[in-house]
Amino acid sequence: MPKLSLAARNKLLGGQILNLLSNGTFASAITGWTSTVGFAQASAVTGAKGSTGYATLTSSGSAAEGRYTAALTLNGKRKYDISYWLQVPATLGVTTGIQCLIGTTAGASDIALHTYMPSALATWERVSHEFIVPADTSSVYLTFKNSDVTNTKVAYVDEVCLNISTGSFDEIFEGAVLKIYDGTAPSTADAAIGSVTANNLLITISREGITNAGLHFGDAAAGILTKPIWETWKGTAVNSSTATFARLCLPDDPGTDDASAQAHPRVQFTVGTSGTDIILSQTSITSGADTTIQTASITMPGS
Repeated sequence: MPKLSLAARNKLLGGQILNLLSNGTFASAITGWTSTVGFAQASAVTGAKGSTGYATLTSSGSAAEGRYTAALTLNGKRKYDISYWLQVPATLGVTTGIQCLIGTTAGASDIALHTYMPSALATWERVSHEFIVPADTSSVYLTFKNSDVTNTKVAYVDEVCLNISTGSFDEIFEGAVLKIYDGTAPSTADAAIGSVTANNLLITISREGITNAGLHFGDAAAGILTKPIWETWKGTAVNSSTATFARLCLPDDPGTDDASAQAHPRVQFTVGTSGTDIILSQTSITSGADTTIQTASITMPGS
């Protein structure tokens, strides 16, 4: 039976995987963040989840602005979810909101810009939205701004969290490739390639055999997800050996141990000519030769 990595299972179950931000709670400071204008830690009211701290965005003729200091190393063409809690105090008697900016440079919004206005005052409200990192981008910057520049306009933000987005199987593995290896398979899909014995990459199966061109899946039926008949899955061998296992993963997956980070969704399959997860006409692979997969399916276990 195929083995799913922790990242894949977390995303399928919809649970929160590891926060990619080092300090989104502001419990005692804004460590890891930079105040451009009016961004500070406070604890005058209870935080979003009953915590003692949060961050304030207080405008002063210029829009208050706080930036996550470090560039976030994210993966191109991958979908991420940014969530946070927002509150505007009732004392001012006026409403303002928060802008969340995602960009390729500090303070920029060329990837995404979202403005949220609270529906009520003095109440924490959760905000969440997704964004896709451009294919040629690896460094991403996060910024929060007060939506109003007026002096003393203030908004609170707390429990900021950045995760790889959850979704259905075909959404999670949209754009994935199938990497076929030799040697003894790692014990889990989270374990590093080469963690048991040496593993050589034999073939990377992609769409039409184009480098890093991701595979697609058809509609699920009767608990089975299949390869679409209109798409050719093939690859050219880069090494000669005997194929023993394969991993469905995104092209940039480094194959390292992922048990702690839980950042790389993977499915690990056994490979053989019969009785295995993936059936090949022959497992003896010759460097330079093409391999085409005509049919493929993934079955979710039944009751």
